[in-house]
This record gives sequence, C-alpha cells and structure tokens, in this order.
Amino acid sequence: MPGARGRKRADLNRIPCTYPGCPVRVKSARGLTYHVNSVHQNPNTLHTGDDVDMPDDFGTPPPQLSPPHEQPRSSKTYHPFLTGQPCDENGAFLPAGTPPPLRTTAPNDDWSPYDDSVQFNIANFLFRRVQMASKNIDFLLEQWALSLMKHNDLGPFENYQHLYETIDATKLGDAPRKCLQTEPLADGEDAPAWARQSYEVWYRDPEVVISNILDNPDFDGAFDTAPYVHLDSNGKRRWHDF
Repeated sequence: MPGARGRKRADLNRIPCTYPGCPVRVKSARGLTYHVNSVHQNPNTLHTGDDVDMPDDFGTPPPQLSPPHEQPRSSKTYHPFLTGQPCDENGAFLPAGTPPPLRTTAPNDDWSPYDDSVQFNIANFLFRRVQMASKNIDFLLEQWALSLMKHNDLGPFENYQHLYETIDATKLGDAPRKCLQTEPLADGEDAPAWARQSYEVWYRDPEVVISNILDNPDFDGAFDTAPYVHLDSNGKRRWHDF
C-alpha cells in the first residue's frame, strides 16, 4: 500500500473542484467537467467529501439542456378612455363598489303587456308551441271574434299583427323587432332586377339588446364592459371571443 506521503503527492497533482465548499479533486479537466455536470447541476446529489477517481474513458459529457423557455401568453390591452366604469343616469361616474339599484319584481297577477293569463297563453300556444302561420292565425282570430259578437265581446287579439306586436312588447330581456324598408337603387329598364326592387330588413335595436344584457344579473362578470385588443400567445390579434 502506498504511504501517506505518496497519497499526499498524488492529491497535489489532482485538480480541485471550483464549486464553493466542494473538497473533491479529480485527475483531469474532463473529469472536472464530468463531476460538475453530474454533481453540482443536481443539488440533490450527495458526496462524501473524499477524492473521487473519475474515469478517463467516459467520453464527452452530454450537452446541458437549456432551461425551458416560458411560453408566451395571450394579452388584453384595454381602451384608455372607454373603461366601462358604472355611472348614474346623468353620466357621473359612481364610486368603486357602489351597489346597483334595487330591482323591482312585478306581482304575480301582472301579465303586461298582455291583458290577462288567457291572452298570454294564446300567444304562447300560437307563436311558440304550434308556430302557426300568420294566415291561419288571422282565420282563427276572425272566427273567434264572430263567436263572441253575440256577447258584445272580442277575441284575445285582433289579427296576427296585434299578436306579434304584443309579443315584441314583452319585457323579458327581449328586444322588439323593427323593420327597415329599402328604396330601389335604380328604376331604369337596363338596371338589374334586384336593383329595381325594395327590400325589408328586420332587425333588433342594438341599444335595447345591450341594455337588456347590462340589466340581466345572470351576465354579471361574464363579459368585458370595456373594448380591448386581444393578442393570442403567437402575437396574433383575435377578433372574436366565441
């Protein structure tokens, strides 16, 4: 066995680990690289503090993997002025945390805009359940009115227009339908047929639709009240969120 002096001389020829507090010495620079990569890159690796004989034929240490890059996230940039901050009926901004005004509940016998429960049930049956055509609705209501003339009474609706107008006036989060009639773009004989015609455009007032959404407590916190620019994780702009 080699004496203590021989071991000490051999220790002086070894390369010390440059990691603070590590007493390990190795034979070569390759061994030092292997030691640092295998021990100090993994803080859970333990060593005894003794000199470690690193093999000289372990080859080139594996390349160190770069830490994973954090994936870019989507972002929203809100409008600096159109903030959607709640305000009163005069446009004055309310302090943060101001509760909404108390909601009023209609009594159970209030069928407005219908005269009573019978008129409501007839409208619900004709329009929603059987989806009766307008001509058939007029025929039914006409016969209904004739049968009540002897009692000096009227049917639930005058005609299908009266029925539809009453349904549209129902304030249950709905917006009445409106009709816009266009004028012909041209009247000359050489103009195409579609340009010489008038068209009906049925729509619902966007202001009423938005007011109903804002008034519905079921939508509280379910949408953004301020406009924003939405960029996805690739930096591409999203134009819709549905």
